[in-house]
Amino acid sequence: MILEIGGELAVYLVICALGVSIGISSGMTLPRGLGVVVAIVNVVIVGGVVAVGFQFGSEVPWIGPVFVFAALVMRVVTGAMELARLPALSEESFVHRAVLVFSPRRVRIIDENALDPAAG
Repeated sequence: MILEIGGELAVYLVICALGVSIGISSGMTLPRGLGVVVAIVNVVIVGGVVAVGFQFGSEVPWIGPVFVFAALVMRVVTGAMELARLPALSEESFVHRAVLVFSPRRVRIIDENALDPAAG
C-alpha cells in the first residue's frame, strides 16, 4: 500500500482542486488570446489526472468521479455567474441561470436597435 489514510485524503484534495480549476476556467469568459493557452493547460491537467489515476489505481479509486464532479459543479456555478453579468438575465434566479448553462440553445440577447434597421 503506497498511500496511507492521510495520503489518500491529500490526493483527493489535490484532484478536487484541479477539478475546480478546470470548471472555473471552462465556465468563464476569457480575454482574447488566452483561450488557446487555457485549453492547452486544461488538457495537461486532465492528462495529469488520468496519469495519477493509472498510477494509484485501486488505492484511490474515486479520482475520476471526484474530478468530474468538482469540474461540473464549478462549471455550472461559474457559468451562472457569467450569465448574471448580462443585463437581461441579471434579475433571474441563480437556479434559472444554472439551467440555462445546460441549455442546448444559447441565450441570445437581442439589442433593441437590431430589431429596427431604421434606428441605426
